Parts: sequence; C-alpha cells; structure tokens
Amino acid sequence: MIDGVKINVPSINANNWLNNRYLHFYTYTSTKTGEQLKDVLFAKYKGLKFFIIKSKKHKGKYYYEVRGSLHKYFNKGKHNANDFTIENLKKVLKELHKKFDIDPKTAILRNVEFGVNILALIDAIEFLKCLVCYGNYPFSTFQINRIIIGKTIKQQRSHLKIYNKSKQLDLPIQNLIRIEIVVKKMMFLKSYKISTLSDLIDENKIKQLGTLLLSYWENVIYFDKKVNWKELTPFERKKLLYYVTPRNWEDFDKKQRYRAKKHFKELMCKYSTSTTQKDITALLIQKIEFLICPPINHVL
Repeated sequence: MIDGVKINVPSINANNWLNNRYLHFYTYTSTKTGEQLKDVLFAKYKGLKFFIIKSKKHKGKYYYEVRGSLHKYFNKGKHNANDFTIENLKKVLKELHKKFDIDPKTAILRNVEFGVNILALIDAIEFLKCLVCYGNYPFSTFQINRIIIGKTIKQQRSHLKIYNKSKQLDLPIQNLIRIEIVVKKMMFLKSYKISTLSDLIDENKIKQLGTLLLSYWENVIYFDKKVNWKELTPFERKKLLYYVTPRNWEDFDKKQRYRAKKHFKELMCKYSTSTTQKDITALLIQKIEFLICPPINHVL
C-alpha cells in the first residue's frame, strides 16, 4: 500500500554512506557551464535515491535524504505493479536499516504516497473518462514523462491520483488501475500520528490510511452514462447533466455541494444501470484488507 517516500535520516554521518559498498555517489553538473555542484551528492540503488546535502546555513553540517519508491525497492528497482503488503514493507525497512543504517524509528517522513492497484471490471481508459470531480475540484490530467495516463486532484497538502497503471508500465492487460493519495505536507496526517518510517508498519495506522483512501473514492463524482434516460423527468435530466459538468462544482459552497452530491447519488441510484463505483469500492476494501493482513502462505 505504501509506495513513494521522502525521508530525512538524522542519525548517521556522511562516512556511513560514502563508504557503503552498495552506494556510488555522484555530483550534479550544470548543463550550461559544466560546473559540478559539489554541495549535493547522490546515489541510486534499487529505485531509491540517496542524497548527502551540504547545509548553506550551518558550516560543516550535512543533511541526509532518501527519496523514491519502497515498493520498487522490494522489486529490485524494476516496477511497482504488483501487490506490496505490510509484511513486504517490514522486510524492506529491515534491509534499509541493515544496509544503510536507516533506523525506521528516527527516519522522518517528509512526503509519502499510499494507494492500491486494482483490476477493474472495465477498461481503464473508459473508467478514467467517467471521473467528474472530487469536492469542488474538477479532475485535471495526470502525466508521467509527458504521457497522459490518468487524472489528478491537486490540493495544497495532498494530491489524489487515479491512473492507468497498465499504460504507465506498458502492460498487456488493459484494466490495471491505481488509486493513490500523495501527501505533500505531513500536517495532512497529523491526526493519524504518522511521522516516521516505523509508523508505516503500524497496522492500526495503516488501516486508517486505508479508510482515508476509501473515503476519497466514495466522495468522487463518477458518471459513466449508463442511465435509463427515458425514465428521467425533464427536470431530472437537466439536473443530472448539470451535475456531470465538472466546472459547475467549482461554484458550489459547502451546503450547495452537499445537496448536489446527495441529489446526484439519488438520481444514480434510481436510474443508473451501472455498478462500477460500488464495484471499485468493493475491490478497494478487499485489496486494502489483503495488503494489511494477507492470507497465510499466499503467493504473490
């Protein structure tokens, strides 16, 4: 469930990493002047980047960061398309502690991504077309390497990403979808008391993140046009078409949004022939439960 992280590692010194047999550090070079930027050293290993950054304010002081995908690290840096359980994460953190002296109890989270990969019952491309908005926020396109693969909602402290995992990794299947929350500011998770790497293997805290992910999805306005239009009254048809126009939600205040969402759900419940949003909810619940507590002897 946990994927990308950015962490500060306060409990080591530069020699621990510079002399590490797994890490080979490089400097950045300016493409314009050719000058080497010696204040930052970086190394790559199995989907993670390790940084040693010289402080500009405090003489002789260095900062140590790790950025990247813990899920990819588990897969030796190759991909993050399969399931990544809490037990897998425990193995990763144990290895990071052993190889790189990264203590999960003191490693401070600066950013974290959590989400799940699910096999939807419809094609991922068709699924993404049906996303209207979340709250007052209409979806915008989500790109990786300038290729549009999904949709996103960008808020100050967090981003919601729903995208075509099949397209991202060029997989033969067409219905692998990832639903993910990217925490940009850790204040977003303050009430969950998540601040260090060790918190990410606390089962109770991860369950709360799973509930949060579900809440996001259930509050998405999803419309796939599978509606018995002939049964709608002219007023109902007009309102439904209004609700499925993303820009209209931007102008609602909190009370108006609540009423609009309620009315939209009532119309969909009464006239829609689709169960896709409910199906996705069920798949999310099933996958979250599996990732937190997989069956004994299950083989991924």
